[in-house]
Amino acid sequence: MNDPGDFMIENGVLKKYKGTGGDVTIPDGVTEIGGRAFDGCSSLASVTIPDSVTKIGDSAFSGCSSLASVTIPDGVTEIGDSAFSGCSSLANVVIPYGVTAIGWDAFSDCTNLTSVTIPSSVEEMGFSVFDGCSLSITAETVPGSRVLGSCDVREIHTGDISKVEPEYRFAAVRGFIREGNADLDSERAKGHLKYLTNNAGWLRSAVLDAREVLAFMCENGLLKVKYVDAYSAEAEKRGDAELTAMILEYKNKLGGAVEKEAERKKAEADRFGDEWFRRNSERDIKKDGIQGMVFVVMGKLGFWRTRGELRDYLEEYGAVLDPSVNMNTDYLVTDDPESTAKKAPKARELGVPMISEKELNEMIGVYFKDAAHVEVPCWVKRIFPSAFEGYEKLTSVTIGDGVKEIGERAFSGCPSLASVTIPDGVTVIGRGAFSGCPSLASVTITACVKEIGERAFSGCTSLVSVAIPAGETEIGWAAFSGCEKLKSITIPDGVTKIGGYAFSGCTGLAAVTIPEGVTRINWEVFSECSSLTNVTVPDGVTEIGWGAFRGCMGLTDVMVPDGVKYIGSSAFSGCEKLKNVTIPISVTEIGSDAFSGCPDLTLRVPAGSFAEQYARRRRIPFKWI
Repeated sequence: MNDPGDFMIENGVLKKYKGTGGDVTIPDGVTEIGGRAFDGCSSLASVTIPDSVTKIGDSAFSGCSSLASVTIPDGVTEIGDSAFSGCSSLANVVIPYGVTAIGWDAFSDCTNLTSVTIPSSVEEMGFSVFDGCSLSITAETVPGSRVLGSCDVREIHTGDISKVEPEYRFAAVRGFIREGNADLDSERAKGHLKYLTNNAGWLRSAVLDAREVLAFMCENGLLKVKYVDAYSAEAEKRGDAELTAMILEYKNKLGGAVEKEAERKKAEADRFGDEWFRRNSERDIKKDGIQGMVFVVMGKLGFWRTRGELRDYLEEYGAVLDPSVNMNTDYLVTDDPESTAKKAPKARELGVPMISEKELNEMIGVYFKDAAHVEVPCWVKRIFPSAFEGYEKLTSVTIGDGVKEIGERAFSGCPSLASVTIPDGVTVIGRGAFSGCPSLASVTITACVKEIGERAFSGCTSLVSVAIPAGETEIGWAAFSGCEKLKSITIPDGVTKIGGYAFSGCTGLAAVTIPEGVTRINWEVFSECSSLTNVTVPDGVTEIGWGAFRGCMGLTDVMVPDGVKYIGSSAFSGCEKLKNVTIPISVTEIGSDAFSGCPDLTLRVPAGSFAEQYARRRRIPFKWI
């Protein structure tokens, strides 16, 4: 039985719980659970929240490590920042319909949280809501990785897979399959099945890791014939007898279709060469960029045996081969652009670009994967997503001046690529464009670039220096993460947003100046930058996010500028040499373990400030300023 004296309530707001924990029932009539009301109550086992509550405040149950059960009533519309952060015993949560906002880090580090329901009423979610969790999610809409943070999404149950961020769509398929008895003719099912069948090639490892997905594909005939041998080979390589038997049974059910496909592949290999065949059979080439284009051929073809063969190839990817040049023609393919034959003068008259057969082949993805150098012609406006992904022997690339966009993962996984110059016309460097290029030592980014996408240069372990141009306004999530040799980075004044994990793991980075326009230092942005000894935080910053400088073992002194209101959990944790942090009176919230693992730290704080209270509560030495 709870003692009424355990609750400090003012005007319907539960300000503080002063009891001993256990099973707690909050009194009826409470309309809001205030900020930090149960913060750090490690003995709290369960809590019953009355229907009268409409808001759960910031850090309300933060650090309640024994809290295993909580029922959020239907009347709640808002769950605050870090509301249940660090509730490591919490296993499942149902967020009721009616909640419209879930704050930053709301359930972060709930390490046992495996199930959560997100209703379609949610309109706003902060960053890293489920960071550090291992989840099965039931949701109408699953926001992006910035919301989910670094959580392990086991499965997602959602109505529309197109509303799920790409990196979580396989989890959505798993959730759909595990539901069982689904109507495969429904619109919802069609979206899930289309994703699975269209991406079966590159999803092979994930599918074999989740054998229920493979069983579903075999049961419903979703594994295309052309992938069966590759799946079988990997299953045998793993030494997994159950998977191998499952694929063999499916192969037998297909009859002679697999053998016919093998014969077709061999015939193409004999004609085109093993390297071309290997690339086209083992990888899904991205040719979305030619969809809807109209090509016309003039003269003899060399690589292609007939126009009909080229036509069939183009049509497979949504392009058209026309017999004559007209207003709809995008390119005339010819090795004799000065010709006086009928098609060439017509093309010149209409301003239709002329390209060689070699240039056509490069445009549509017929490259030899052992190429050491690639030239992207000046007339190309966009390098397609994954165009050169996995080119192991590629050492250099020349990008034409006409290119405006470098697509997602365009050069990802090119281990020999050593240098690249991005021309003036490029405005967008897509997500993961150069990720996993360990030999890339230098890159020149010009002033026209406005957007550097998520993970653009992640894992470029040889990258030493980067100068970001003045025109850049945003650096994407994890853009330079894991660039171990990066020693210097120039961030221009125009940058207003630096994504989470942007420079995480840049162990060689010694100093950084954050520009004045930045208002928030995002989560984990400089985490594990072990050589960082000097950082300048500008006056405009109002928040220092979760783990922002975690593991920066070289930091000794930090001045938090006046205007900062929030310092997130683990913001400076593991900064072993940190001796002094000056915190202004403007700071009104400091997350749990913000300074854990800083043995010699002294906080410099204004007398009577929130920072002083925090230092006293956490038993951190402090001095007044």
